[in-house]
Amino acid sequence: ALFQSGDSQALISFRDNSTGDDNHVMIGANGTNFVLSTDNAERIRVDEDGKVGIGTTNPDGQLHVVGGNGNQLTLDNGGEQYSQLNLANNGTHKAFMTYDNTNKVIAIGAQGNLDGFDYIGFRPKGSTDVMVISGSGVGIGTATPPSTLTVAGDISGSGNLHLKNNKAFW
Repeated sequence: ALFQSGDSQALISFRDNSTGDDNHVMIGANGTNFVLSTDNAERIRVDEDGKVGIGTTNPDGQLHVVGGNGNQLTLDNGGEQYSQLNLANNGTHKAFMTYDNTNKVIAIGAQGNLDGFDYIGFRPKGSTDVMVISGSGVGIGTATPPSTLTVAGDISGSGNLHLKNNKAFW
């Protein structure tokens, strides 16, 4: 079947007559885009490039989700142990972010033994401020910590500082 329209939209509309209002569920085309609407508002769009927009009519990535304050995307483990987001390259999982409900752990890391995956960086200001280096080195303000913990910059704190070693360096 071919549905044609005299304007830029060709939509199939579904309505429950028992509601007594004009709110519809509609699917169809808006120009060269596939659209799904509910309650007279567009909810999902697949544009001509295959980009999917949920809550947006102009998706700027393969999946673009726009929603209210929080709750734009939920990964729910259905009561199982893990909720996990996998990051892949060319179809191969390389890294992950996961929540382990059994052990109450949030983890970020590499998938398996990934050669060349040497660090995890946290970049709150667009440049790497904290690094966790393979082998358990942590750098704050440096991407190359030479010791287990390296801080590039001033350190402040309150309370006691406890150091345990056979040698003292100050």
